[in-house]
Amino acid sequence: MKSIWVQNQDNLSNPEALLSGYLPGVDINSWLLAAKQSVPGHHPYSNYEVGAAALSKNGEYRFGTNVEDASFGGTICAERTSITRMVSEGLLGKDNPLIGIALNTEPRSVPCGHCFSLMLEFMPSQGNFVIVSGDSKTNRVQVLDISVLRTLIWSKDFLSST
Repeated sequence: MKSIWVQNQDNLSNPEALLSGYLPGVDINSWLLAAKQSVPGHHPYSNYEVGAAALSKNGEYRFGTNVEDASFGGTICAERTSITRMVSEGLLGKDNPLIGIALNTEPRSVPCGHCFSLMLEFMPSQGNFVIVSGDSKTNRVQVLDISVLRTLIWSKDFLSST
């Protein structure tokens, strides 16, 4: 099986240069800034602050933040908050799929299984998906091959094939 990590870049100093080929026509710096401006959330139990900005194919993005509750199971991740905002505003759909997520976290992280599952609902069936994770000092860029990602995570494609 081929690797799903198409591109990894640590200490990204020029995100426009690296991502312009993957995200043509997107104002990448504004997108990343939206993730950084989306905190604070409600995280009194873990003290783990996360901001996210979901990005659609037409360049629209919405930010979200994590909202915890005492059960932890009811916690809503920043990624899902940002995607839910886009869906509720009618910004995601077949003609305008989800193509990226930017996370403002320290330390850097990746989306959890719940978040990946929701992201797959709104991703195109093939192509690349961009994840940028980091804080104001360091970023990590991961460009994922969606066709490989879909084989690794429970998704609507899996449900329709059974």
